[in-house]
Amino acid sequence: MIKFIFRVFYITLVRFFVLTTLLTSLRYFDASPFPQEASVITLSYIFHALITFLFAKWVFAKRTSPTWTEAGIVTGLFVVVEIVFELSLWAVITGGSFIGALQNFTWQSFVIILIYILAVYTAAWQTRTSRARRANPSGMEM
Repeated sequence: MIKFIFRVFYITLVRFFVLTTLLTSLRYFDASPFPQEASVITLSYIFHALITFLFAKWVFAKRTSPTWTEAGIVTGLFVVVEIVFELSLWAVITGGSFIGALQNFTWQSFVIILIYILAVYTAAWQTRTSRARRANPSGMEM
């Protein structure tokens, strides 16, 4: 289990850098007729969901059948580490404090946390069902 937690932590670090790089580059993206802020927020939600799903699938790649407890551990580490890193990065960039950054949480931050939870549990469910389907192909009875 310790090896699994270290794997999750390592993948969380990589995921943080991918998300930070991708979402920072969204400032220069404007491909819709809607206001830039609306299209950037929408793309941000889509990228958060997609990247979290893909990295959760990477975490579960070594598991034979991920349990819901393991999905909870992955969700907890993704959420806690991501929040701590994002707030620390914001504090370093702006010169503010960590507590000040924590007080500036908006409803959009909570939506992103919900997206993390849904993406990880969807990845766990998809991994479980695909492994079960592979173990028992259709047409075979047990």
